[in-house]
Amino acid sequence: MLGEEVAEGRKESTTFVGSVLREPVVVVLVGLLFGVGVEFYVPPRVTILSAVYERRRSSALGATFAARNLGFAVLPAVAGAITAVIGRYPGHLVTVPAFAAALAGT
Repeated sequence: MLGEEVAEGRKESTTFVGSVLREPVVVVLVGLLFGVGVEFYVPPRVTILSAVYERRRSSALGATFAARNLGFAVLPAVAGAITAVIGRYPGHLVTVPAFAAALAGT
């Protein structure tokens, strides 16, 4: 693959990003930033849903949060299966269009 070398029977990344992402501190910081970024979406969502569905606000919020939590529970398994079946980089051919379609639908 591009940016990888085979050394002692294993693949090693030769890119700067690949070498930085091996550091545990970087992985933790990226995870924290992702979590904070995801949570910035909650207040506008609650505000909009509360305004649109005034009489059924609790049902709308419940369904939205249930779908969010289901996605958080299912996504790691789906991503792992995609990676196991078609590899890491070809998996982007599946995930990037899916995220783009989700973004276009919002």
